[in-house]
Amino acid sequence: MLIELMEKIKMPSDAQLMQIAIDDLNNSSLPLEDHHRALQELLILVEPIDNAIGKCSFILSTRAEMAHLLIFLLALGSAHVIFVSRSKISSNCSSVVLFWHLVSR
Repeated sequence: MLIELMEKIKMPSDAQLMQIAIDDLNNSSLPLEDHHRALQELLILVEPIDNAIGKCSFILSTRAEMAHLLIFLLALGSAHVIFVSRSKISSNCSSVVLFWHLVSR
């Protein structure tokens, strides 16, 4: 008995409601008011999907911008490491040359 009651109050899914609205639009024997109602229902049913697509595209574009920023920061960090290493090597080489010059006298 409970299963029968649940089957009676079961609501159709959004996909099923969309299909019903599309079928109504394709039915040329329905009056213009029913076609208008079907279009309104489709607009309401499609809105969450459109919003989700918009959010996904924003997230994807944000991810692309973050990737470009990360690549820039990695390049900047690499340049800093190379600069510091080179200046330390130059400093050490200068010390070795000076020491060799002093010792060889």
